[in-house]
Amino acid sequence: MRISYVNHEKKCGFVELMLNFIILSHYFYHEKHLLWNGPWSLMRQYLKGLSVLAFDGRKIIGHITLWPLEGNWYESGSMWVHPDYRRHGVGILIKRKLIEKSEHLNVLSTTTNPIVMKMNEGLGISNPDFWDLPENIHRATCICSAEKMRTDCWDKCELKNDQCQLFVRFWK
Repeated sequence: MRISYVNHEKKCGFVELMLNFIILSHYFYHEKHLLWNGPWSLMRQYLKGLSVLAFDGRKIIGHITLWPLEGNWYESGSMWVHPDYRRHGVGILIKRKLIEKSEHLNVLSTTTNPIVMKMNEGLGISNPDFWDLPENIHRATCICSAEKMRTDCWDKCELKNDQCQLFVRFWK
């Protein structure tokens, strides 16, 4: 297994890379805790140098990316590990690599996934209250569906600071 995070390295041809992102997008669609993103959107993030990928040979087995919010704020999201490679350290490797390459940014992640919560705590990422964020960043990160939040209003989400946790790594 190898970890790729520099978009200038040629890991595979464009068609093969696009096929991997199509497959990745398909997996996203079927993971209840992930917000679905299409293959072009995921590949665009990779080509901008905002993603970390884990490969086994030429097959993508892990993915995480940064989504721009505002200014120097980004949201770490779209974290996924292939089911056959879960519980083998792939997630922590790609999250660590993302932290390394984004040390000059304010990076937050919101999650309802208990495994990701535990991983973030293990990496020493702070767990502030959503209300500690600047309001524009707080609003930008609350993008779940009204059905999931059980409200139409971002600031009245019933999951906040309970089932949904915020983790922030501030740029110093």
